[in-house]
Amino acid sequence: MNLFELREKLQHLESQKINLDNEILKTKREIEKLSPFSKEQKIELFKSLFIGRYDVFAKYWISSDGLKKGYSPTTYTFKGNDYIPISNEIIQQHLEGKIRLGTYVVVNQNMAKFLVIDLDKTSFIEDSRAINKISLSLGLKPLFELSKSGNGIHIWYFFELPIKAKDARKLGDIIITKAMDSSSGIDMTSYDRMFPNQDFVSPDALGNLVALPLHYGSRCENKTVFIDINTMQPFENQWEILQNISKISFYQVAAILKEHLLNSNYDETLMPWEIKQEKPLVFPKITKAILYDALYIEKQNLSKEVLNKLQRLSSFSNPEFFVLQNLRKSTFNTPRIITSFDINEKYIIVPRGLTQKIINLFNSNKAQLTIEDKRFIKSIHKLNFTLTLKDEQKLALGKILIQDYSILIAPPGFGKTAIAAAVIEKRKVNTLILVNKSNLLDQWIERLCEYSQIDIKTIGKLGNGKKKLNSSLDIATLQSLKNKPELIEEYSQIIIDEVHHIPAVSFEVPLKRFKGKFILGLSATPARQDGMHPIMFMQCGEIAYESKKEIKKVHTLKTVISTFEALSDDFSLILNEMVENFDRNNLIISEIEKLKDRNILVLSERIEHLNILYHLLDAKKIKSTLIHGGLKSKMKKEFLKEANSSSIILSTSSFIGEGIDFSHLDAIVLAMPVSYWGRIVQYLGRIGRNGQDCVAIDFFDENTPILRSSFHKRQRGYKKMGYVPTNGKGLF
Repeated sequence: MNLFELREKLQHLESQKINLDNEILKTKREIEKLSPFSKEQKIELFKSLFIGRYDVFAKYWISSDGLKKGYSPTTYTFKGNDYIPISNEIIQQHLEGKIRLGTYVVVNQNMAKFLVIDLDKTSFIEDSRAINKISLSLGLKPLFELSKSGNGIHIWYFFELPIKAKDARKLGDIIITKAMDSSSGIDMTSYDRMFPNQDFVSPDALGNLVALPLHYGSRCENKTVFIDINTMQPFENQWEILQNISKISFYQVAAILKEHLLNSNYDETLMPWEIKQEKPLVFPKITKAILYDALYIEKQNLSKEVLNKLQRLSSFSNPEFFVLQNLRKSTFNTPRIITSFDINEKYIIVPRGLTQKIINLFNSNKAQLTIEDKRFIKSIHKLNFTLTLKDEQKLALGKILIQDYSILIAPPGFGKTAIAAAVIEKRKVNTLILVNKSNLLDQWIERLCEYSQIDIKTIGKLGNGKKKLNSSLDIATLQSLKNKPELIEEYSQIIIDEVHHIPAVSFEVPLKRFKGKFILGLSATPARQDGMHPIMFMQCGEIAYESKKEIKKVHTLKTVISTFEALSDDFSLILNEMVENFDRNNLIISEIEKLKDRNILVLSERIEHLNILYHLLDAKKIKSTLIHGGLKSKMKKEFLKEANSSSIILSTSSFIGEGIDFSHLDAIVLAMPVSYWGRIVQYLGRIGRNGQDCVAIDFFDENTPILRSSFHKRQRGYKKMGYVPTNGKGLF
């Protein structure tokens, strides 16, 4: 082939490449048009993630001669400070490529809702990958946006709640420093700056801005889009990636700062003036302690520094304090730090769940902690456990048995009750099982009789009007212990179902009186919306086993747009309006009617709402079963029996959200909004118990801001349980 032919071939190949690139871009646009997100959902999602200050925004401009360009805040007039606030319409123009926006990062003078690291020189790809590796090692999952030029990266980290800008910047410094230390070949020459760029912005200033992603014109060139940093290829569905981002909690930030700042002496329980270079801890060679209802450590020979360390191990930052602080509300009478230790003349008394941590602390400082075990122990006759555990259940059982205090985290349907029965059989000590709801008493008794060959009469019961305990194997409600906390002192082992309720003061107080040897907590999720879960770990020990089995089955999530618009901005009053809203209730009934050949669970927070839905169904000659905690015991028992074969069950989320087991259910209708994703995980766990393909119906109340926010927050729960959105139209 001569030179002319080669050039002709090259020209032909380049022409084919252009056509192929255009076809790829066209196909990607078609895929995006089939996105399950509506235009409104995309705008709300974009706004919740990327908009810093809402009272002002910046717009990109180019001078008429093309020589000057940049971002400037938009104003109504030329005065310079009458800023135009951001709106959905303005965001839409950006996403459609009509304008290009920037947002001012620092809000309320010193807070930030995200951190952005900007890399834009030749080594930006290698540096980005190094940062990604370090981020993952810290438990952080950033998003990588290819810059407008295509020669740089914006690395985005999103926080669950706004944090102090200075803490966001400290976090960025740690990430960059660790990335540089991770390899001799990484020097971060591409690092340009980070946002927020300041710790504090004065009231009359704006601070630095960051250019916003997903501008339509740039997206057509595969720029300002989010990419897989390993392949450098854009994600196929940008909105799905954004919907499922992993946000960083306040506790994660605090833990990272604590570990890596000030020679690892940073501690969020310290006041600002207490943060300094600490002296090395000096321990006596031998320290005596007693393990009883807590760990009693003799303090006579302990230095002030060691005592402070033990106190801080038994303390944690009060989430409510920081929420109020972030909202600029009064923190009067709200403690900054919650403490769980006590001190008397002879001992520092710390929660029993910290025992192993404290042993490790002494060992790491080449000191010996000798513990005298005075815990109560009483043997019982061996139970004959007849169930064969699955492989993962056996693994969990083994991890639990080697720890006196432990927690099992596993999704609904894992078989936590079966493992608890196996633990009782293996340990052979008298046991009290604690449940959060009276309707779970009989369910636990049935399961124990099913898994072990024991007479139902040998199981004692306290709660729901029953007061017959045998001090061998008993089941009680947590509420029943409030009036008789001394009962807990008679047992060698307690097993706590839905252990995440323990941080409630009314439950924690009687639990502190337990003097036995073993504690096992069971839950689908250790997290609490109020952030008080450290109390659970202090009282019940660490997680012995957490099932992280990937959900293989894909379920369907259908989002229904509701036109409901609340008159109030108070959440409780909004729910009152929602209960009586004719159009919304009929929309719910309409969706129930569409679920033919399904066994449906309808959940609401309000009993009066369920009554309305029940009568609306009845008017259409649709049979349903209404069951909730307000029913009398006899009626509740009858309806529970009826519900086992009912195709539509109406219930309150508080009644059925934990422990109730109707294995035939394969659809759920969330008739009232939920914010916390952890509750969604619990509710979805009530259906599909026999491995069915399930469907969830959720209502998006787009006209009420607080309900829009709730909708986006709960999506994480659907993702965790394997639910995939299937409806909606992509518009951008």
